[in-house]
Amino acid sequence: MKRVLYLGLEVPDEWAKAHDVTHLPLIRVVPRSKSDPSIQEALEDLNDCTHVLFTSKTAVDIFFDYATENLNGISFAAVGAKTAARIESRGYTPSIIAKNETAEGLVAALSEHHLSDAYIFWPHSALSRPVLKDWMDQQKIRNRTTIFYDTEPCIQHNIPKLEAFDEIVFTSPSTVDAYILHFKLLPKDKIINCIGPITLQYLQHRSSIK
Repeated sequence: MKRVLYLGLEVPDEWAKAHDVTHLPLIRVVPRSKSDPSIQEALEDLNDCTHVLFTSKTAVDIFFDYATENLNGISFAAVGAKTAARIESRGYTPSIIAKNETAEGLVAALSEHHLSDAYIFWPHSALSRPVLKDWMDQQKIRNRTTIFYDTEPCIQHNIPKLEAFDEIVFTSPSTVDAYILHFKLLPKDKIINCIGPITLQYLQHRSSIK
């Protein structure tokens, strides 16, 4: 069985069942306070929103923990199947699910819908790329984008030896940065698995920095 070092926030069940997985979460999520003025303003504005976009499971969790309004009149859009499943776990069925699990994929999915009269809310990470915001502005779609959480390195003191693993899994650009913070050099003798094209591009970028 392949020995895998998984660096993301949570290990998917399919990975845990298929491999000998060691979970080393090198990042952590820090939700911004519900009392943050920008979050309070966004939550108060929910009654006017027609859609909420989710680009991570973390955003789903924090949003539903914070929102107290009746959300039955809102359409939810998810960046992929796992994010959609997290929305469903909160009792709502997303009406838009991107097949390509990137911001660009979500833009493509949104483009198939008539949104000229929409008011879209996007709760997201401080590190989120501006792809969705830029597209909504270009399309002149009314929108509100609010930072709900920060992602930062999670300092680990009991770091396993890399010799014990066959594969290392990076789940986001943040895990790449955190890995370099802990290990300094990117591995050259391991299978490298990047979840999503953006993580792969970022890893390639960091690998090219001397």
